[in-house]
Amino acid sequence: MPHPAYNHDVLVRRTHDGRPDHADPDYCPIIWRHRAQQGG
Repeated sequence: MPHPAYNHDVLVRRTHDGRPDHADPDYCPIIWRHRAQQGG
């Protein structure tokens, strides 16, 4: 395995081709699901 780009790369699940899956909900949970309103 190549050197991880981020410290948490060794903790997240892997994609089918062996890369770190930063969409892993166990380690990188979804904080919000909808885009924030634009403007003010």
